[in-house]
Amino acid sequence: MENLPKYMRIAIDLRGAILDGHYDKTQQLPVEKALCEQYNVSKITIKKAVDVLAQEGLVIKKQGSGTYINSVAKKTPLHSKYTSQMLGFARNHPGIDSETKVMGFEIIKANQELADALYIHKDDFVYELERVRVIDGIPQIYEHTFMPLDAVPGLNNEIVHGSVYSYIIDVLKKRIDSSHEYIYAEAANQKDHEYLEIPVGDPIAVLEQIVFLDTGMPFQYSVTHYRYKHFRYKSMTKFE
Repeated sequence: MENLPKYMRIAIDLRGAILDGHYDKTQQLPVEKALCEQYNVSKITIKKAVDVLAQEGLVIKKQGSGTYINSVAKKTPLHSKYTSQMLGFARNHPGIDSETKVMGFEIIKANQELADALYIHKDDFVYELERVRVIDGIPQIYEHTFMPLDAVPGLNNEIVHGSVYSYIIDVLKKRIDSSHEYIYAEAANQKDHEYLEIPVGDPIAVLEQIVFLDTGMPFQYSVTHYRYKHFRYKSMTKFE
């Protein structure tokens, strides 16, 4: 984390404070001057840190008024704290007839888009993992996942054929804390046709996700495609 730019380290710290309820009373971040003094940095650095949170949907910037906590994003499962759905596929589907097929596993250099999503530097090394989940003999889920080597050391071919989350939790002794999730629909492409055995152009459900450890560091960016007939997303929203 020390290798990250200052604004990213500040964004991680502020995100943790927001999700832990530190600003629940005011529902607002401290003013820019106060944050500059708190972190001993320039206004430009604070602005970049707050921009990261705004892009994630955690805060809303109101010109002339301040920066407010987005209570909707903070409380809904689409920006959720650690839940059972984040235990990983194997732990979350015990007893079903399922198989994991690894379609690709290699180490690559992160492009700028991946670097921004995972709070790393461009050209840092990441794992690229492609897997297909087969349930009751039908390929139903295609996962395309990226993880920084520093965040998940020791990942190998044997582990990715099983449960990566079990490895992170049970072996690395790391705690998975929260995730940002974006769900949408699109048309199946050629890779969906090959991996999920569906026609190109068929509708699919897509879950785009960044998952964080309890240190505030993201350790996974993934885009998962689902056969639309088998996709279900259950959530609960609490109104106060």
